[in-house]
Amino acid sequence: MNDKQNYRLVNDAMKIANFDQELIKSVWHVIASIIHLGNLKFESNEPDHNNNSSTSHNQQQAKISSSSLKSVKEIAKLLKINEADLSAALISRTIATGHKDIVKTFMSVKEALYARDSLSKVSLKA
Repeated sequence: MNDKQNYRLVNDAMKIANFDQELIKSVWHVIASIIHLGNLKFESNEPDHNNNSSTSHNQQQAKISSSSLKSVKEIAKLLKINEADLSAALISRTIATGHKDIVKTFMSVKEALYARDSLSKVSLKA
């Protein structure tokens, strides 16, 4: 079997299970989004001026690599969410403190990769 045949089989199975066209479309959008998420790359937002410094690449603030911007745009389109909000969520986190304060922190490259992978896993469970 090839990918085209597998795609048709899955579509046919969803129709047999009484999935309506809108639900089938949503399923494929989520799957495509997960694939695009897996392709996202992050890089340090700060140049590493000293290769021997005690600050590692994984501790510097992350940014989405320029080669991944097209994927971010596609994910946002597929999931019908704001591209800027998605970009912000991929490299930062917002924390509500016990005193009703909101604190926004930026993730390191390592943390952004972990968050990306976590988002992919959560999407599979949805």
